[in-house]
Amino acid sequence: MVSCSCAFGAGADVQVFTDRAAWEAAVSGSVTTETFDTDMADAGSLAFGTGVQSDANEPLGASLIHNVSGGAFSARIRNASGTNGYRSIDWTLPAATNAFGCDFTSISSSRGVDISADFDGSGVQAFDLFAHFGNGSSGGFFGIVSDGSFASVRLSASGTGDNDFFGADDLSFVAGEACVCDTDGGGVLNVDDIDGFVAGFIGQTAVGDCTADGVWNVDDVECFVACFLAGCG
Repeated sequence: MVSCSCAFGAGADVQVFTDRAAWEAAVSGSVTTETFDTDMADAGSLAFGTGVQSDANEPLGASLIHNVSGGAFSARIRNASGTNGYRSIDWTLPAATNAFGCDFTSISSSRGVDISADFDGSGVQAFDLFAHFGNGSSGGFFGIVSDGSFASVRLSASGTGDNDFFGADDLSFVAGEACVCDTDGGGVLNVDDIDGFVAGFIGQTAVGDCTADGVWNVDDVECFVACFLAGCG
């Protein structure tokens, strides 16, 4: 299977790819790839060189894996109660994007890994990596191209086994420019962004200085409103 086009919500379109070349042909813009060349010891949070932040959530037990070694990312996750793993891993991108892809290894059929995000603003969608790679395969490429934008993805255990240890390499995304009215960095414009701008404007912080000129005035309000109405992405 190379790709599928899956519609979620009114006017929404999310394309799923299991072939990197096809994904690269479908994206527009500059692609940034994290190759995991720098080793990082086990820790709850890891900051990759491309600006991607990896956060491991809800540690269970003492045998925890969330590191970079030998040119690859490794993690262990759990789907429910028990020990030895994290409940989920969040990858936060440096700016909202509409295209993301990564090579995964050791995706077990009995345990499995889901990748999820609000890819297009219609709500969180989850994809079973093993199901997309095909029966008998434990790894491969998984990519998303959306007509919306998103700023993070979550990796969580989807199977019934005790845990899933998996690897990842060549984490790629289209490098987007920061959207000045997406004040919470969520990749979706909503009331939280309005609240963030208002708080930043009153407190005279960078979030409220939409024009980035060091002065908080009506120009910033007009800048924010115009950006919010036009949308990001």
